[in-house]
Amino acid sequence: MALTWDFLRRWYSPKAPDSQESAPSPAIVPRSLVDQAKSFTAPRGRLEMGGLLVGHVDRSGRNVCVVGFFPEQTEASPGYCEFGGGWMAVAAAAAEYANSPVGLPFDDTPSLRVIGWIHTHPGIGLFLSGTDTATYEANLEISPDGRFVAVVVDPLRNEDGVFLSPDSPNEHCPAKGAVVLGSRLRRRYLKFLSKMEEIRAERGREALPFIVSGDLRNEHVAAGHPDDYVDSYLQSVNTIRDEVKSMYERLEEVRISVNEAIVVVVGRIDEIEKRFVELGEESGNPEESSLIEAETVVVSESDLPVVDGSEEDSAGLVSVSQNAEGGLYDQ
Repeated sequence: MALTWDFLRRWYSPKAPDSQESAPSPAIVPRSLVDQAKSFTAPRGRLEMGGLLVGHVDRSGRNVCVVGFFPEQTEASPGYCEFGGGWMAVAAAAAEYANSPVGLPFDDTPSLRVIGWIHTHPGIGLFLSGTDTATYEANLEISPDGRFVAVVVDPLRNEDGVFLSPDSPNEHCPAKGAVVLGSRLRRRYLKFLSKMEEIRAERGREALPFIVSGDLRNEHVAAGHPDDYVDSYLQSVNTIRDEVKSMYERLEEVRISVNEAIVVVVGRIDEIEKRFVELGEESGNPEESSLIEAETVVVSESDLPVVDGSEEDSAGLVSVSQNAEGGLYDQ
């Protein structure tokens, strides 16, 4: 994202700092900026997104972020995002176009400039990673007055933080502050936004999916431009609806699977109960089984011990029955 110093000097107008060791300038980042950024990035889940912020330096020396945009990402993953460095030049050129005087010999209205960089940390909180710190330092190097703001947004946790220096990667404050714009400065920002709409019309919405209009959203939309905030909100609603529908379908599949499993288990239980009944019928009543065992047994003569007596007494078959006490008697 390197730009030539000659080009930068044409649109960076604030005074240089007294010392390289001076404390970072305070920043104003209105809630409308981060809220609109969250609405755009939230539907993208855990994919990181990055963009640029355009603002000015007010008379109190504060870095004021007013508008911005998210260009097409050349790379987006849960831990990294990247967009073409040419977009820095596009933003600088659009700001220079908006700063062009309109028939006034002298105009002390603050000049618009690329004042910051915004990106997301979906679900992982607010901090500057090693890559973030290196990017921040690179942006400061191309700023002749050492002014640049980093804004990190976590759309999943609904958190945001403003970082004033790459030297303090864990020190941040929430976006806050009111943007006060005079009529001329307001017209410059609206002119910048209109220019970005022209660029989007030329390159396509995929190349420039979201323009952050901040507090100027109503005026920008009233001029006939798309309301990216509402569009992204509707996309979020549709995304949530699709996720709910998908979840319902998965639950329905689980319900059907459970019902099928219940039918199988009930069928097996019925089979087991039926088998128990059959076994009971086959084995009969235990008391009846004892009586069956106590029935008369026919014993042949050869099975009896030899005793003294007449042939008549010993001839033939003798029926022997076992009484209840286990004794024997002759019939």
